[in-house]
Amino acid sequence: MRGRAGASRLDILVRTQDGVASFDLVDDGSGNPMGDRDRIFDLFFTSKREAGGTGLGHAIARSLLDAYRGEIQLLSSDRRAHFRVVVVTAPA
Repeated sequence: MRGRAGASRLDILVRTQDGVASFDLVDDGSGNPMGDRDRIFDLFFTSKREAGGTGLGHAIARSLLDAYRGEIQLLSSDRRAHFRVVVVTAPA
């Protein structure tokens, strides 16, 4: 089954070290156009408005992670979407 972004597979790599966990999420979809990469986490930015996109998903994910000392990044990838989520697992 293909998702809205055209992906049918999601690979997840989890690493932990020194109280920090990172999750790499890599799909087999078409990726994000170069022109959109700087704006992908902006509130209400979407390239899929015609398909019902609101531009809230990435912005909400970033906001929630910020609130819990985490972050999400879009990593460079030739074709696929590749996100990295980093969270602190040790108490401050």
